[in-house]
Amino acid sequence: LFCRYPAPVFKKAIRSFTVSDPSSVEQSVRKFYDEFGWVEKDGVKGEDKSFRVFQESYHSYHETVEARTLDAHAPCEGSLLIAGCGDLPDSHVDLAERFDTVTCVDISSAALEIAKARLPADAKMVEGSILDLDLPEDTFDRVHCAHVIYHIDIAAHEQAVRQLLRVTRPGGRVVIIYSTPRSPLRSLAGASMKV
Repeated sequence: LFCRYPAPVFKKAIRSFTVSDPSSVEQSVRKFYDEFGWVEKDGVKGEDKSFRVFQESYHSYHETVEARTLDAHAPCEGSLLIAGCGDLPDSHVDLAERFDTVTCVDISSAALEIAKARLPADAKMVEGSILDLDLPEDTFDRVHCAHVIYHIDIAAHEQAVRQLLRVTRPGGRVVIIYSTPRSPLRSLAGASMKV
């Protein structure tokens, strides 16, 4: 494992983020990130304290993933949608700087404030869900969605991917980073390699 398991403070925070409708995974995620994950305390965000403490071996893995991600988006030109921008890690900023226009979508207003501060003034910020993107069809040359879809109820994963495809221009590309052994996307990718 590359990150440590949640600290006791994180477990306590999770318990405090229950919502009246437990099936509303999206609402829980929004509340978590707006009230804990992207909130900085003593110079550290809740997300960093809980999930971003990495072993040394992680760094070479991460560099490889970043290089593969840039290759997957190449050529980096035109318009980019970062779906679920979060706090816009350096790898996302690096990717965004390679495109002419950038739009970030996130359900967390706190995430969008952080992203806005990290990108040029002409970058567009959209508060909303990737399950129902309030964006026109065929808008983006590239769509980047890293470590987002597994935050959504599994029954809605296909809907999220369909939305990302809907806003991508013909001939464009959607890059989804979703790593889990039971990932439905991993199964689909494996099946498509057999065809």
